Amino acid sequence: CSPSLQALGAGCVRVNPYDTRELARGFHLALSMSAEQRGVLHAYADQYVSKFTSQAWAQAFVSQLADSQPASALSAPAVPLPLGEVASAYRSASRRLLVLGVGGMLLPAASEAAEGEAHLPPQQVAALRALLLDETTTVLLVSGRTRADMNRLISDVTGPSPHGADGSSGAAAKPRPSAAAAAG
Repeated sequence: CSPSLQALGAGCVRVNPYDTRELARGFHLALSMSAEQRGVLHAYADQYVSKFTSQAWAQAFVSQLADSQPASALSAPAVPLPLGEVASAYRSASRRLLVLGVGGMLLPAASEAAEGEAHLPPQQVAALRALLLDETTTVLLVSGRTRADMNRLISDVTGPSPHGADGSSGAAAKPRPSAAAAAG
């Protein structure tokens, strides 16, 4: 049992991260549960992650993952995704979860861009806004950046709103009600 599971236990859907079928079951359960049930789990988990950063958890998880894999598996080349199948599955899904790493994906790695100075390019801001306005899509931004830096980056997308963003060395963003109404 990992320290993160012990800490978040009641606030998460428990899965074995090394079992792909169990991961799929966990994703299905999480995406199909009622809003009330998600709210209860989120409130419990949010209380914990607001106290402890995701950076320490991520480093421990990656360390455990590296320790559990033979060295040859860690250096194996990545297998490209079948983009046609991925696009087809995305279009036909009734609910979607997109997990995007900020450092190295949306922006240069945190060490390459000074805290407080990095901004998302306008094309990425527009794409993230469109994703956030789609009620079937949940977007999770993951980063080792500070809470203040993530809140600023997210406000580039959602606008300044205490209800729109919560960056805690990782981030979650929801469209503001006024943004959803303006787009509709």
